[in-house]
Amino acid sequence: MSSALFKDELKQSDYLYLTLTVTFSVFLVLSNAISCKIFRIPFTYDLALPIGVITYPGTFLITDIVSEVWGPKRASTLVHLGFFMSLLMVVIVQIAVALPPSELWVSSSIENSFQYQEAYEAVFSTSIVAFIASMTAYVFAQLIDIRIFHFIKYKTRGKHLWLRNNLSTLCSQIIDTVIVSSIFLYWGLQLDFITGLEIMLSSYSYKAIFALIDTPFCYLGVSLIRNRLKKSESYAHAYA
Repeated sequence: MSSALFKDELKQSDYLYLTLTVTFSVFLVLSNAISCKIFRIPFTYDLALPIGVITYPGTFLITDIVSEVWGPKRASTLVHLGFFMSLLMVVIVQIAVALPPSELWVSSSIENSFQYQEAYEAVFSTSIVAFIASMTAYVFAQLIDIRIFHFIKYKTRGKHLWLRNNLSTLCSQIIDTVIVSSIFLYWGLQLDFITGLEIMLSSYSYKAIFALIDTPFCYLGVSLIRNRLKKSESYAHAYA
């Protein structure tokens, strides 16, 4: 009986980790899928950001929660899985774009399937430069985030979650922003230095604000997961 309940407890932990892993992968894959658009920040006239900033910062929140609850190895596994899921997404999307369109794929507002195909390619075609930029920045930033997070946790003896949550994300987001912006904006889009710098600064400012705002959610996520795991452990001990 005790052995069976202990297995249930392990399943509970794995289930929660799997849930966060899937959510992390969805955020990351979406960030790459929608990254071709640069949008104007509402209520401004000239400030622009890559559309991926609405989903990508969420990956750092999840990384910090996993790091806090399960440790650096599980967090690193999360990062590696996310990379391979993104790679799989790019391969599937490129196959979908390459397949020839059917004439059945036409609406009243489109004259022929080739116009649909052009629009489809414009939205879903993934630039090799953009993918290299995003994935290089992603791997470096996420793994550095994990290292900084646990370095601060060690130095503070496990106290001050808010400090390691904010400092690790703020530092790693600098690396992420510089890498992805340098490759994508300057090499890929051939933007001038000033325009690229403005987008880079705007992008980092948004990520920094998000890093500060997400601290309560980090505390909440860690607390909910630990409480749920404690209940599973209490249940196991009660029937041991």
